[in-house]
Formats: sequence, structure tokens, C-alpha cells
Amino acid sequence: MTDDVLHAFEHAYHEPVIFQEEIIGADVRVNMLNGQVLSAHVICKSDASILDYRTDPAYHTGQAQYEPVQLDAATITACDLAMKKLSLRFSGIDLRMTPQGEFVLLECNSMPAFLDIEIKTHSPIADNIIEAMIRGDNMSTHDRSHSMERLSSNRIESRTPIYDKEGYFFDYHQIAEAYWRSELSHEGRTIIKLNDAQQKQFLSETGEVKQFMQLERQSGQLHIIGLW
Repeated sequence: MTDDVLHAFEHAYHEPVIFQEEIIGADVRVNMLNGQVLSAHVICKSDASILDYRTDPAYHTGQAQYEPVQLDAATITACDLAMKKLSLRFSGIDLRMTPQGEFVLLECNSMPAFLDIEIKTHSPIADNIIEAMIRGDNMSTHDRSHSMERLSSNRIESRTPIYDKEGYFFDYHQIAEAYWRSELSHEGRTIIKLNDAQQKQFLSETGEVKQFMQLERQSGQLHIIGLW
């Protein structure tokens, strides 16, 4: 634990912090649906010294490249088990592949971005998701007939969920609104939008794309408590 890391905690005011063991190796993204591997690729880095591919400038500018990787049966089973434990039907799973060829599971993303991988590798991710939704995989008979009726009637309106909560789909717009109301209810907190110059400066200095900043007044001083 270095002094720089300890100093950074001063900006994590009453916020949860996660510590993760550093696993040396290549970043692997696996897109899995109901136990089926739709794609598995190494995310190539523009510089070997980059620890997290999300901080790679090439990734943010759309220049990331992907190389297919073969998963062994044990790794596929572990990914499937992790998703079932989290009640996920679809997930973008992050692995690290060590120099010895061992796969280490880091996390299961419940709302993964997959379009870049799909376009560049021609992996049929969206097609499989849509087909599963139409078939009503992992849904009750009532949910399946209800969803098919809604789809065939062609009356689906924006911000209206196709399935009820038993089908694992819900109105994300309402969830987001509730979250922001909760965040802004804290006295002394405010959210501002970064202008173009600030966004470019942050990208050049950190390699990360951020659009909003959350500030909180603590003992008469403003502190940054969130960026996204």
C-alpha cells in the first residue's frame, strides 16, 4: 500500500471501496447467454504496461482490436455457474488469462457493451439475444405468451418494459430517475456536466471518458466524489 494510494482515500468520502488482487495477464471478454458462449476474445492493448484495458486510449477512440481465444470446458462451466449464482441470463464476463494459460474470473457484467466486439469479430451476439427473447427462454408460460402478444401487436412504446419483474426485465428509466433523486437529495451535493475542453483534458490525462462530475461540500470545501 503506497502513500499515493492512501492519499487517494481522502477523496473516497464515506464511499465503498473494492480491493482486487492484481492478476498479471491478458484481458479476456466472454459474452455468454444461458450457458452458451457467444464470443470469447482477448482485448488487445496498445501498450503492454497498461493494467486495465478501459484506460487504453485505443479503447476509447474505437481502435481496440480483439483476438479469439479458446476456452476450456472447466472455464466455461465456471462462467456459467457464476452467472447462475447472480441470476444472470446474459453477461459480459471479464477474465484474465495468465502467462501459464490459466483463466481467472474477475467479474460478471450485467449490462455489458458488446457492439464493438460484434462488429469487428462478426460474433452474432445481438441475434442470439433477440432470438432468446422471442423464444422466451427461462420465462414462465404466462410471461412467454404475454411477451409474444406484445411483440406481435407492434404496440410497444418507449420506456415501457416488455416483461414484468418475474421475467427479469424492468423499466430502467424509472430506476435511473429514482437514483438521481436520491443522490441530489443529499444536502451539499451537486452534479455538473463537464464541457468539451474538460472532457478532452480528462481523457488526455487519464485515458478515461467522463461527462459528469459530482461534488460535495465538506467542511466548507468542495470535494469530487464521483465521475462518470
